[in-house]
Amino acid sequence: MSCFNIISPSLDLAPYIKQYILLKVNRQFYATQRVIPMGCIELMIYKTGRSKRNDDLTDIPRIFLGGARNSYLDLMPEGREVHYISILFQPYSARLFFDFPINEIYNQIVSIEDIEDKSWKELCNRIMDTSDIQTNINLIENFLTKKLHYSKLPHLKKIIHSINTIYSVYDDVGVEMLAENSCLSQKQFKRVFQNYVGCKPKEFMRIIRFNKVLNALKTQHFINFAQIAQEFGYSDQSHLIREFKAFSGYSPLKFLTSDTELHYFP
Repeated sequence: MSCFNIISPSLDLAPYIKQYILLKVNRQFYATQRVIPMGCIELMIYKTGRSKRNDDLTDIPRIFLGGARNSYLDLMPEGREVHYISILFQPYSARLFFDFPINEIYNQIVSIEDIEDKSWKELCNRIMDTSDIQTNINLIENFLTKKLHYSKLPHLKKIIHSINTIYSVYDDVGVEMLAENSCLSQKQFKRVFQNYVGCKPKEFMRIIRFNKVLNALKTQHFINFAQIAQEFGYSDQSHLIREFKAFSGYSPLKFLTSDTELHYFP
């Protein structure tokens, strides 16, 4: 038996929170899950069960913050039942809620125990002790709203504008243009961008383009890979396949023709 929900945040938090994800599933329905780069930071709270890294079988903390990634990660469930709640932040917004540069957790999974701000641990403990879904969401929203009230960080609007620009086009966007539009030098822009997003601008563009291709593959009935490569600004079909494999571990064709389990949310 499985129960899967994607819950939208309140209107006030929507600019900062992409969505809340809730999963409750028996292990027999929950195979190894492949986490792919999404360009977002995620806080994961395992209320029941937990996961191991499939490559080395090391335990994943029951409550952790997942930093920006540049490659996929396979997680294997432990326990008879898996029940988690996750907070998926907008690409630029985690920095508003955590008091450290987001690039410090690049390609890392960080236990909530290792985060200096202990109010996060207190929130997660309250969620662990509460079974009602709506109560959990209310706890999260009240907590995030209070955090947001005290967040005043420089250059946020410039980074939001840059990310919106990246999302709005299919082809590559020059870092030079983004920096110029932000009234920052390229060096300063890259530093500020990494502080907020967790990875370099060029890498973020590659990840977002890959996710756009993933969306296209999931929604189009007739797939022409050469056409998709051209549409999304890849140099050719081989370039598209290399990038797709780097981020997902699959070729586009393998993704379409196999029963893949990707931790992926549009």
